[in-house]
Amino acid sequence: MENKIRTIFMGTPDFAVPGLKKLVSQKDIELVLVITQEDKPVGRKKTITAPPVKKIAQELNLPILQPKKLKDDEVLQKIKETNPELIIVAAYGKIIPKSILDLPKYGTLNIHASLLPRNRNHNYVT
Repeated sequence: MENKIRTIFMGTPDFAVPGLKKLVSQKDIELVLVITQEDKPVGRKKTITAPPVKKIAQELNLPILQPKKLKDDEVLQKIKETNPELIIVAAYGKIIPKSILDLPKYGTLNIHASLLPRNRNHNYVT
């Protein structure tokens, strides 16, 4: 049996969908959880609509978590139970607490659509 990296994917909008699909196709990645924002009212009729990442995760039969708040002990416990080795974030849309970012042994990787302001985070590579 080959070793796969137990991975959590965090994302919400269309921008995050290609990243999720790419991860699913990787033979050395085991997607143990997809975390996305809650379904929200959309349009004039305020129809409750699932985020694009949730729709794809459902099609792929992946486990999904849609927490109201990430700073919740119950949410943290559910994430810990997956024993993640890596977290990949692509446009999740909320600030992720350090208690979650520090969980995986290989760290957390953020896929960002644009350059961040130079001094936003001191852990950048130039």
